[in-house]
Amino acid sequence: MLNVLTIHASPCRDRNSDTMLSRYVDALAQSATIQETPLYVSELTITPCTACDACRENGVCPIDDDMGSVIQMLMEADIVVVATPVYFCSVPAALKCLIDRCQPLYYRKYLHNTVMKKKKGVLLACCENEINDPFTGVEKPIEAFFFSLHAEFVDRVYGVLEGTPIASLPDVCDQLKTHGLALGSTFL
Repeated sequence: MLNVLTIHASPCRDRNSDTMLSRYVDALAQSATIQETPLYVSELTITPCTACDACRENGVCPIDDDMGSVIQMLMEADIVVVATPVYFCSVPAALKCLIDRCQPLYYRKYLHNTVMKKKKGVLLACCENEINDPFTGVEKPIEAFFFSLHAEFVDRVYGVLEGTPIASLPDVCDQLKTHGLALGSTFL
């Protein structure tokens, strides 16, 4: 059974990025046996990184908040699927905060030579329009996030809304299904 951690980055539940995530994971579940663990970032208490650099010494952040359990979930996942809206050509602040707090994982991997479970990383993102090439600004922090998690960045699906709900965009919905099915089949 594949442990799939779904990261809901939007501060609004049941909107476009959640629809993308649901359709992708439903297709993934059709081609592989999965256990989904949903993580709603805006509902967590994650203090911003203070750059104290304490995690450099032992790979553990001294801040006591929800990030400790998030790190554990990230470590145990086989697949991490991030679904996010595009905010100012990047990810929402709560997701960026979570990513920043993954610095201990980077130190574990590269300074302490901790063997980390290999995993797959998927990015699903939607935006209102394509002004300023918005997905490039989303990909960069997600690439760094997956790199620190020892996750291969294997898939991405983007949706441009232009005032239309994602569920009403057949091309994007087809991509979500096709890509989800394809990823699941790689584990057979």
